[in-house]
Amino acid sequence: MSLGSRLRRLFASLASTRPGPRAALAVALLTAAVCGGGTLVAADAVGDAVTGTTTIDNPSRPPADVCESRSGTPGAFDPCSAPATVTVDRAGHAATAVRQLLPGTLLAVGGAWLLFTGAFAAAGSVRVVGSRTAWALPPLALPAAFRLVTVSEAAAVRSWPAEIDALAVAARRTATLADDPTATAVGLVGLAGAGAALYAVGARTEGAWWGPLAAVLAPTVYAVGPLLGTPTPQSLSVGLTVAVVGLPAAFAPRRLVRLATATLDDWGSPSTQSGDGVVTERPLAVARIAGLAGLAAGLVVAGLPAYLL
Repeated sequence: MSLGSRLRRLFASLASTRPGPRAALAVALLTAAVCGGGTLVAADAVGDAVTGTTTIDNPSRPPADVCESRSGTPGAFDPCSAPATVTVDRAGHAATAVRQLLPGTLLAVGGAWLLFTGAFAAAGSVRVVGSRTAWALPPLALPAAFRLVTVSEAAAVRSWPAEIDALAVAARRTATLADDPTATAVGLVGLAGAGAALYAVGARTEGAWWGPLAAVLAPTVYAVGPLLGTPTPQSLSVGLTVAVVGLPAAFAPRRLVRLATATLDDWGSPSTQSGDGVVTERPLAVARIAGLAGLAAGLVVAGLPAYLL
């Protein structure tokens, strides 16, 4: 049997399944557990590989010029009486830097589910579509599963910087195998698997002529994300804001258009409704596309794909 025939049989098998919301939620939680577990295991592996201590300026002590220029009698808890330097355990610092990736990893799994569901939300209820697109999440856990096996060896052979901030960066790059071409290939295989599952969703959905396009574009968003660099707190806050703004248009465009129509009608603008009060399809499509674009752009700006791939 040829590879093409096997793929067609796989797609047909996936398309014939009828997963319920509980099964879909279990699949999403299992995917999040694998990805989150990979992050925690990587943190322990990095902590075991890093040794020694580092002396740094005490972040709890005000600058010397502030302490010298103050007036009045110090209180009982005087921060200026704290030691000027403190000793930091390098292993603990590196492991903590990796554990800080856990919230972003879980958000990345949830963001992928929202994006995949939004891509097919026009073909049915969000509950039904979400139950189907949840099966595109497990392939995204392949990089995490790969890190579970290889991160200990990668951390053991890594040379660690002496400077504490550079150590945190190196720890995160080692934990995510950012410099490993094999891990990159595994991530691309995971995206291809997610696209295959989404293709099966489109094949099962009647009237979803855009199904093949969505099956390609949705995983592509997560492939492009890591190319923009390391996420920062600023990019995370801005990206999540953009994604949240796009959610209403992506998942409830009819209500959004009706609200906008009612507001415009109050100002005497032309209505987007037909004579019987039904919202026409064109504004719905525009609103849905704008919402999906905002959701995808927000996920990319926030850097969430970089937590998985």
